[in-house]
Amino acid sequence: LERITPNPSVLTTTGPDGATAEFPFYESTPGVLSFLFRKQKRLGTALCQISAAERHPQLGSGAFWKLTLPLTFTEREAIDKALELNLAEYDEAIWPCFYGFGAWCSDPRLKSVSYAMFMPAAIHRPGLLEPFLWSMRARTEWAKRHLTGERERHGTA
Repeated sequence: LERITPNPSVLTTTGPDGATAEFPFYESTPGVLSFLFRKQKRLGTALCQISAAERHPQLGSGAFWKLTLPLTFTEREAIDKALELNLAEYDEAIWPCFYGFGAWCSDPRLKSVSYAMFMPAAIHRPGLLEPFLWSMRARTEWAKRHLTGERERHGTA
């Protein structure tokens, strides 16, 4: 995943048990650099964590994908936002922008919302992870537009 060209993330790191990728949300500076050099309290990127050391009770070994947005909510707000995002993905014509093998959920520990999905090892094929990483980037951009109402601007009006 680190060698994807072009890479959909601003920073991707891998290790023996998985990978992490950061996608632009408020800005394109990786979170670690924001904290080290700008001392910002708010992350500007969404964090995608891929853990290859997971085991699903019915599906066996595989990769757990979790995309967390850099937004802070109360517990009730996070639940409501997760429900809103799930309904919006179902209602809006967004396919085939990204794969729908997971769901948005509240993340009480981080006071945010995360998209979680499990990819069983049995379906893995060479080159399969790259489109899923791009899908998480597209999901990040879609969620930002949906939650903030921000639209992309091209050129001048």
